[in-house]
Amino acid sequence: MPKECARGACHVYLIEDDADLRAQLGMTLKDAGLQVHAFASAEGFLEHGIDHSPSVIVSDMVLPGASGIHLFETVRDLDIETPLVFISGYSEPNQIIEGMKLGAVDFLWKPFKSEALLQAVAKSLIQDIERHKQLNLTTSLEQRWSTLSDREKSVCQLMLKGFGNKDVSVQLNIQPDTANKHRMKVLKKM
Repeated sequence: MPKECARGACHVYLIEDDADLRAQLGMTLKDAGLQVHAFASAEGFLEHGIDHSPSVIVSDMVLPGASGIHLFETVRDLDIETPLVFISGYSEPNQIIEGMKLGAVDFLWKPFKSEALLQAVAKSLIQDIERHKQLNLTTSLEQRWSTLSDREKSVCQLMLKGFGNKDVSVQLNIQPDTANKHRMKVLKKM
């Protein structure tokens, strides 16, 4: 498991209608140091929602009520980008293809080895961790960008194009010393 999952920091949302298999898979995942939230149906999971991250959804493809595909579509319609791994003992090829097209990380045929499940979950958790890092970086950049004055934003945009102080001063019709001062403020703030 990724190092970020130490001390139970990572979560698995397990959706499996077979109670015995749900318990067995839940124990395997807990033994790997993961927090497990188990549900017997897609509807039960959707009522609960995802309130932890990093996380992964492990769902049976064939469920009573809403199918795994319907679950995945609903999750994506809610703009939840948590990775998903499908498991199934019986699925039509078109269901598997649809699941992978929707962006499922993996598909495991029952019965599968515990190691295969743990590998698929680890791969998914790494994706979720990286997605959150990117989201945090984007948010941080947006916050820092918002602290720049309009002039500093103009200077920054020219800096990103590779313009030096003299070129910035010519482009913005300001003195080179003023361009340098703005440049230093941009570097400090960003």
